[in-house]
Amino acid sequence: MRINNFTKVLRAIREQNNEILNDMAVKLKVSAPYLSSIENQKRKIPSNFLKKICKVYKLSEKKIDELYMAYENVSNDITLTFSNLNSNQKYTALRFYRKFENVDNDTLKKIEKILNEKKGSHD
Repeated sequence: MRINNFTKVLRAIREQNNEILNDMAVKLKVSAPYLSSIENQKRKIPSNFLKKICKVYKLSEKKIDELYMAYENVSNDITLTFSNLNSNQKYTALRFYRKFENVDNDTLKKIEKILNEKKGSHD
């Protein structure tokens, strides 16, 4: 089995908190075998799992970004929940998604700068 970056990031979070797998499982309110199966890439990572980790471990923005990037590198499928967005936010997000592949690097840098100014974007 090849260890992916998500596995490394998840284990690093656990180790930085001096926890074994069972400790993290208890904090995340999942069973140890379930958490183990996620770490060992035998189970798909649930969409709400990342938010739960960020909240429980009070991760820094940098660590949140690292976790999300690692997740995105493991999964080609990304699920977005729009239930808490207003119609303008939904429209803008969907429009952005449809046009994203045509966005040049300079524009991406500008967008990234705007997003970095907005703290708590993964909350």
